Amino acid sequence: MAALGNPTLAAERVPCATTVRSWVLRLGYAQLTRPLSHDHRWAWLVDHTIQIGSQKLLAIVGVVLDHAPFGVRPLERADLHLVDLVPMDTSNHARVDAALQRAVARTGPPRQIVSDGATDLCKGIQDFRARHPDTLGVPDVAHHVANLLKHYWEADPQWTAFVGRMTATAATLRQTRAAHLVAPKLRAKARYMSVATFVRFGRLVAAKLRAATPDPEVVTHYGWVAAYADALTVWHEQHALVQATLRIVRVEGLFARTPTLVDDEWARLTLSDHPTTVRLRNRLRAYVDRWSRAAHPGERLIGSTEILESAFGLQKRLSRDQAASGFTGLSLGVGAMIGTATPEQTLADMDRVPEKVVQNWTQRMFGPTVQWLRRQFARTDTPRNKPYQIQDELKQPTTPTSDQPNLDLSSNLITDVGITTLLDSGIPSRLERLVLGWNPIGDAGAQELAARLGPNNKITYMNVRSTDIGRVGQSALLTQFGSRVTLF
Repeated sequence: MAALGNPTLAAERVPCATTVRSWVLRLGYAQLTRPLSHDHRWAWLVDHTIQIGSQKLLAIVGVVLDHAPFGVRPLERADLHLVDLVPMDTSNHARVDAALQRAVARTGPPRQIVSDGATDLCKGIQDFRARHPDTLGVPDVAHHVANLLKHYWEADPQWTAFVGRMTATAATLRQTRAAHLVAPKLRAKARYMSVATFVRFGRLVAAKLRAATPDPEVVTHYGWVAAYADALTVWHEQHALVQATLRIVRVEGLFARTPTLVDDEWARLTLSDHPTTVRLRNRLRAYVDRWSRAAHPGERLIGSTEILESAFGLQKRLSRDQAASGFTGLSLGVGAMIGTATPEQTLADMDRVPEKVVQNWTQRMFGPTVQWLRRQFARTDTPRNKPYQIQDELKQPTTPTSDQPNLDLSSNLITDVGITTLLDSGIPSRLERLVLGWNPIGDAGAQELAARLGPNNKITYMNVRSTDIGRVGQSALLTQFGSRVTLF
């Protein structure tokens, strides 16, 4: 790993892709488990990412509000801290609420939570706020304005007809010599967050048709666009209104002066008194006014989750084909793409997180992935083992001999269930050393160890290096065993 800092590294010594992948995942896990301060005012950005299959991944990233670059630039990946990643086969408000509540152990209750407005996220945040009333639930401005465009434009018969004609024209041109005239394709998902190029293309075609000698091919295929020239001008001004609002909220945030800054930005635009433009402007102003008033005096709030979506977009691009194969451990790589770290901290993280820890976390969190199931489907032989089997059945006898009062279970892969199995097996009071190593044990297992093994024990050394044990479990073990226990 130290060789990464050597610019003269010979080509033959460059690590292979598998090694680099391992490093990225270990650094991502380091981000996920790195202690975060409870002394800051935090904003959480939350979103679900979906790849294939039924599973979703709830990502929670944090931004320290006092360190956010308000008034200078939009948020960047370096400003983010990975709070939690939570796979969910079924997402509902109760599961979202539970995930948010668990994340409190990482940063304390946040000042605000920003989401894209999905129903399960909004209701989960609402349930969370019932216990933490000082936390605000702020809708992401980009999704909010996209929903406004969708509301107004899909109710416009001209827009529906225009999109239909463009789609039909593209189908006739795609396999011809005039394929260079095909219009940009509207995305099926988040269509109104990326509609700018489509409207811009329509205005370009309209301008070409107004030329003194228009291109015959353009006239042949797009002569009908001239009838939409006025509508395209209106759609363009409405989209410009939306973009101006986005620019201010992304950079300045939401605070007392945001409405004034938005007005100044709007004043630079040439806006008509078209009824839809007026209504859109009023709805945008209502959003800005409401959430600007929610900020305390002297405080600025974040209004966008776009940087979180950008981070996952980068992770999917780097994953390439695997991004279409469901969630795998590569999802953890997003942690290596956010935040900042010195070379010394990076090396310390690599020393702190062995590869086995990442493997355990991946197996426990994702179980049999789409990729694994595809491989099993294609097999012609009989698989020998179940996928990612948690070995809660212990590999060695759990009763130490009188002359060897030690128990080393670091070669097992056991969870809290395995701890119960271990304790139910009747560990004698003469047990002196217990090594559990990097097993994925949580708070429940740690508390049970402390409660059942602690009283009247002769333990002189216990090694429990699970990074899944939170403050509750750590406190229980330290209270019962003190300096005799070694924790992660």
